[in-house]
Amino acid sequence: MGCQRFDSMALAIMSLHDSGLLQLLAYEYGRQGKDWETELNQRAKEKQLMTELGLEH
Repeated sequence: MGCQRFDSMALAIMSLHDSGLLQLLAYEYGRQGKDWETELNQRAKEKQLMTELGLEH
C-alpha cells in the first residue's frame, strides 16, 4: 500500500472515530465475528474499483 493511500486511510479512520461511527462498525462487525478493519478495507477496494470502472456507488 502506498504511503499516500495509507495517509488518506488513516485520516478516514480518524474521521470515523471522531464521528463515533468507528465504534459502531467495530461493534456490528464484532457481533458477526468479523474484523471491522478487514471489512472496511474491502469496501474501500470495491469503491475504488467502481470509480475506476466509471460505475456509480
